[in-house]
Amino acid sequence: MDERAFYIEAPTTRTAELSCPHCRTTATYELRWVVRRKKNRVPDGADERDRARFAKAQSYMVLAEDKVTCSNTRCRRTFEISGIKTMAFLNPEQEAAVAQTAPQAARQQAKQQSKKKKAKAKHKKSAQAQQGQKKQQKQKRKKPKVYFPSDYIHYRP
Repeated sequence: MDERAFYIEAPTTRTAELSCPHCRTTATYELRWVVRRKKNRVPDGADERDRARFAKAQSYMVLAEDKVTCSNTRCRRTFEISGIKTMAFLNPEQEAAVAQTAPQAARQQAKQQSKKKKAKAKHKKSAQAQQGQKKQQKQKRKKPKVYFPSDYIHYRP
């Protein structure tokens, strides 16, 4: 049985104070974590070996991102996160606290994604409107008609 069947995954965010190695500014960054909480009971279809693995399993958090963009407007370089463990086991007390914050983090991520989608749609509409205005301007600008002398001279046979 796959080990992922033992856990419930949920995204969450935690703040950490990091310093940029390029410009040396220190700021707080929100880091994305994946929380894997152990299920209450053994999944269906588990054999003896799976039950033993489930008994040893613990809840833990894994860092989802390994690079961050500097918050300094002059720098804006990406740097690797250092000084923070990439995996942390959770106590039962911590597990309860994370269980409450995980849905909130998921909702915040969904809100941010919907805001980005709305901004893209708005930008797309404005771009389409600008294209429509350009077409109208082109239609308004008519080329002056050029008359040739042959238009005025009528030849009679």
